[in-house]
Amino acid sequence: MEYLYVAYGTIAYNKAVALRIKAFFKDMDNALALINDSLEEESIHLVCFKNDSVVGTGRLTILENKAIISQMAVDELYKRKGIGSTILKLLIEKSITLNIKCIELSAREVAIPFYKEQGFIAVHKKYPSMKTGVIHQKMIKNLR
Repeated sequence: MEYLYVAYGTIAYNKAVALRIKAFFKDMDNALALINDSLEEESIHLVCFKNDSVVGTGRLTILENKAIISQMAVDELYKRKGIGSTILKLLIEKSITLNIKCIELSAREVAIPFYKEQGFIAVHKKYPSMKTGVIHQKMIKNLR
């Protein structure tokens, strides 16, 4: 596996978008519009490759002294092989190098235990995503 930061609009980026659509917005007519929110272009995109295929991805958005991790996805065939953990670790490390104090994310309900294992804590009540209606939990991790 190879993990690389990729630029918005590149071939590798577009492959990661396809994985995100498959993971989060399958069968939704407005999937591309949901991906291309106001933070997409300015965000940092990390991709996991196996040969020429994108098998994992995550997005890091920096807003002042806070980072937001979002759109983390791993191909179904490669889940539970450490790819998601490695993507999360690399995005946390990137946040540290950028002097970020706190990372937040919105975890799907099924992913809450995964993020708790990585040191994130749940804050506030669970809520349905405005994009998909799937139940999420806001979580944070303080870096300092």
